[in-house]
Order: sequence, then C-alpha cells, then structure tokens
Amino acid sequence: MKMEMGLFQQQSLKLAMTPELSQAIMLLQYPAMELTAFMESKALDNPLIEVETGYQSSSRGWSQGDMSWIHQISDERPDLHSYLKGQIPFKEMDTHEQRILNYMIDNIDDNGYLRLTYEEINAVFPVLQTEWEMAKSILQTLEPAGAGAESLSDCLLIQARRDDNESALLNVLLKDYFTAFVEKKWKELSRTLGVSVVEIQRVFDQIQSYNPRPGAAFGSERSQYSVPDVRVYSSKGKLVAEIVESSRVRIREFAIGIEGQHDEAAERYMHQKRMEYRWLQKAIQQRNETLLHVTYAIIEKQLDYFLTGKSDSIKPLVMKEIADVLEIHESTVSRAVRDKMIETPFGTIPMRMFFSSSLQTDQKADASALKVKKEIEKLVGSEDKAAPLSDQAISDYLKQNSGIVISRRTVSKYREQLGIPSSAKRRRY
Repeated sequence: MKMEMGLFQQQSLKLAMTPELSQAIMLLQYPAMELTAFMESKALDNPLIEVETGYQSSSRGWSQGDMSWIHQISDERPDLHSYLKGQIPFKEMDTHEQRILNYMIDNIDDNGYLRLTYEEINAVFPVLQTEWEMAKSILQTLEPAGAGAESLSDCLLIQARRDDNESALLNVLLKDYFTAFVEKKWKELSRTLGVSVVEIQRVFDQIQSYNPRPGAAFGSERSQYSVPDVRVYSSKGKLVAEIVESSRVRIREFAIGIEGQHDEAAERYMHQKRMEYRWLQKAIQQRNETLLHVTYAIIEKQLDYFLTGKSDSIKPLVMKEIADVLEIHESTVSRAVRDKMIETPFGTIPMRMFFSSSLQTDQKADASALKVKKEIEKLVGSEDKAAPLSDQAISDYLKQNSGIVISRRTVSKYREQLGIPSSAKRRRY
C-alpha cells in the first residue's frame, strides 16, 4: 500500500458550545423567578436593558395593580426568643433569676429545645442547682407549650401536664421506654408493664395531638410563592396555553442618546450592548416558544386531566414521547419542564407531575405510577386497622381487582414515598 504525506481540504459541520448557546440552554431551564433574577443581573451590566416586573401582557393574567394588595401583608413575625422573653415580666422573679432565665432562652434552638446544661451555664456565671431547676420549671410554663424541653419525650410530657392528661402509664412510657414505645413494640411493653396493648395505644393516640417541635411556628424562613410559568385555560370550548410573563425585557430609550456622538469607544461599547440585548430578547422568545410547544404536547397527551382535574386520570408519559412528537432532543424537554409550574383550571401544579412511568396491566392501557399510588392510598385508607394489609396483600389485590401487575417491592417503594408506615405500625388494637 502506497503511503505519502500531503495537504488536503475537507469540509465538516460541528456544533460548538459558545457562551451564547450555553446561556440559551440555561434560560430554557430557568423557572419564572430565576429568569427574572437573571435578567435583572443583565440589566445591571447593560445600560440598554430594562426589566419590567409583574404580570403583564397576559390576556387572562393579573396586572401589577391587581396584585398590589399582597405587598401590604406584613411579613414581620416575632422570633421564638423574643416571644419567650416577652413573657418574663409577668413572672415573679428577682434580677439574678431573670438573668438565668434569659440566658437559658438564648440557648433554645429553633425547634424550642433547651441546648444548655447546668455545667455549661455554671461555667459562665455561678448558679446554684436549685436556681437552675427553678428557672427551668418557669421556662417550661411559658408559651408555646413544650418550649424549654431537653428532649422529645420531655417535650411531650410537658404538654401532657399542661393539658392535665398526665398519667402514670404515660410517665413510664415517655421516661423509661420511649424508644420501644414509638417503635410500636407494644406487645413486649404490655408483658413488661403488665398493662393491655389497648391502654398503650390510648397513650399513643393522646400524644399524636401534641407538637414535637413547639418552636417551629416561629421560624424565620420567608414564605415562598410559586409563580406559574404557563397558564392553561378554556376559551370557546378549546384549551389555550400562554406564557405567564412575570418579567419582561425592553430597551431603555435614554441610553440610545449615547450613540451618534462620534466616539469610537462609545460606539463599539453601545454596539456590543445592543447585540447582547437583541440576543437576550431572541433567547427569551425561543425559550417561551419551546415551553409553549411542550405544553401543548402535554395537553394533547393528558387531555383527560385538563378536562376533569382528576390526578388519577394522568396517563403514563415519558419525555421521549414529547420529544418525538416535537422532533427535539429529550434533554430539551427535560430542561423545559424543570422546576416549571403550570396554572390549570384546577390549580397550579409542577409540570413534571404529568410525566409518570407506566406499569403493566392485563388490560389494553397501562397504568401510571401516580394512579397506582392513588390506589394504594385508597386501599390503606379503607383497610381494617386491626388487620392492615401487607405489601404483598396490596400487590395481590391490585392484580385481582384493578388488573395492575406490580411487585411487593414496588408497593413498598411507593408506600414509603407516600409516607405510609408498614402494616405492623399501622395496626390498631
């Protein structure tokens, strides 16, 4: 074979990941709030870009004026420490006792539990054991009930005392056998304590009404509001989808005056920023068009839900089906629905809820995982609590009565996702 060196020309096409393309991909996966934050960061760097926030240019949406009332709702809430300290003046205490109590309140965590020991406070300033116990007893009389407890069992016991529901059995169970009690090893406890399982169950039912985290209501987290990205509504007998524009990019007119001043550096700068502005407008328009196309494809596949609003009417659907219909890549569909919310006539829900794996049935159509979860919830809700259904019994029931072929392991997985305990822990005596 003859081999020789030479120079040859060859044409080829390849896709380069430019910064603009990378940002366009990011824009597609941004939900409404993140998109607004991104555009505002761009507006700080580009004098041509101005961001208008609020629901605008939406034929069925809210205007900024319609939402003005929501900004007048107070977001100020007293924190747990201030709330507890505000009750101290109503207690008969001297200055030293108030100092001890204030220091104890400063060492209460966000859940309302006291994270301080006698040895730790005594290392800061001298405190007698009797003074420590007195301050702790006063602390545990403050609102909310259960605040100042040193453990979960202590917290529940304080609330039982506050309700005058403390009993000898409750004391023993919470103080000496708490782990076995909450793990529902009631038959062992029944033999050990010489009481019936029914009595233990009554104590368990009693503490179910108590708050294990009394300080959680005073959390400092701000409320998070879900802003829909797409709105679907019925118009003249047809389902219509539209983009909910919580923010909009437009050009600042005053910045245009910088151009035309015969300054080459200024001209280059303004040309670069104008190109950036045009690219941003185009990228947002492309994002919105892709999102609309995906939404209409979802409506076509999940029409029963948009007509009835019943979650069990959602059919099995994978992203590849939407990608094949729209002739785009599956990853594009994934980015389009990532963290997005859709406003329907039946409420605002995540777009990912419409994608559910299929499970085999002995009927023509397969069942979605969402539908199977609803069936499991329904079965557990109507079961005999004295003899709850095991995972295998649920699997057998679904196969015989609903034609859904599902293994015991899958039932167990779905049950855990739904927060339903095992049959042993659902049993009532």
